[in-house]
Amino acid sequence: MFEILLVDDYEMNVEILEAYLKKSKLPLNMHKAYDGKSALEILAKQKMDIVLLDVMLPDISGIEICKIIKKKDPNLPVVLITALKDRKNLHDGLLAEADEYLTKPVDSNELILRLKNLLTIRKLYVEKEERYQKLRKELGMAQMLQQSFLPKNEPNYQNLQIESVYMPCSFVGGDFYDYLPNEKGIGIFIADVKGKGIASAMVTATLKDNLQRLREEWARPDVLLRELNRALNEFFAHGMEDYFVTAFYGIVNASKEVVIYSNAGHCPPLLLGEEAVEIDTDGGFPLGLFAESRYELKVAEFPFGGQMFCYTDGIFELKLFGRDWHEVISVKELLDKVYPEGFGRDELEELKREIRNNLNEDIDDDINYIALYNSGGKKND
Repeated sequence: MFEILLVDDYEMNVEILEAYLKKSKLPLNMHKAYDGKSALEILAKQKMDIVLLDVMLPDISGIEICKIIKKKDPNLPVVLITALKDRKNLHDGLLAEADEYLTKPVDSNELILRLKNLLTIRKLYVEKEERYQKLRKELGMAQMLQQSFLPKNEPNYQNLQIESVYMPCSFVGGDFYDYLPNEKGIGIFIADVKGKGIASAMVTATLKDNLQRLREEWARPDVLLRELNRALNEFFAHGMEDYFVTAFYGIVNASKEVVIYSNAGHCPPLLLGEEAVEIDTDGGFPLGLFAESRYELKVAEFPFGGQMFCYTDGIFELKLFGRDWHEVISVKELLDKVYPEGFGRDELEELKREIRNNLNEDIDDDINYIALYNSGGKKND
């Protein structure tokens, strides 16, 4: 049943329209108003599917009411009806975005034909909207589920200060990070699934599940990546051959001033000590590409007072420092361009502020970074 509002200041005109519509046997539930104010009050209380609206009303013109309706709901069909035939009236109705335009006396056959067309379109729109709302609800549930995979807070380990930012470009994202404490230190895992949306988010769920399954390997970065690669390669073989995951896994021991790590095709983390360097991430294919890939175990210094910045490449989609960065491939390259005379901790803090300030609903890629500061000393070995 469709809800229809008939608006005309002459009661007889409304009765004629009502008689035409009843005779048509269209599935309509009719509402009536005899001035603009009453029409707007009905529209505020009752959701309509179509409005038949006289142009000449005693208080508010039908054209103005049409503008109000379309501003609130552009998809609600409005048919303007008038005795006037001048071109200006037609022009004003079109500017008000009316869907149809009829002149009095209204021809019943023309009225029914045009209403049938508009109601068919309305039905398709309502069905699409219902499916969209259902999908939004399901995506909202998926979003909550994915958020449950991510760390609730930063770990308290030695005098290591940790900060993270995670924001998907849609309801769910293809970036993932986690903290994996073990006997050698605190493991920092960050990954980026090729692509976006639901499929990529499903891969992050698989990543989380496999990380938990491989808990015994958290102290061995090269072995952990090797086993993750095997699991993902098998997972992708069932219809997701085009997917892969870049990942970095490093175990930070702040008191010993080292990072033990392996890399799988991921962006090179930035290390700030006496100078700014990139962690050596050469070698190591992305996870899932080849079943028997091997990953090197490497060591980097992480001195007291040093900082490490791990990230995914979505940050290069942001407009940082007033410009685009699509052409750069690392944070060090970006900062070298912004601060050609050299940069340090203050400049890295400025970059993080720029990233946070540019997070919004219109980002083109998932944003994820983990920043670590080794303040020195021991806290919780």
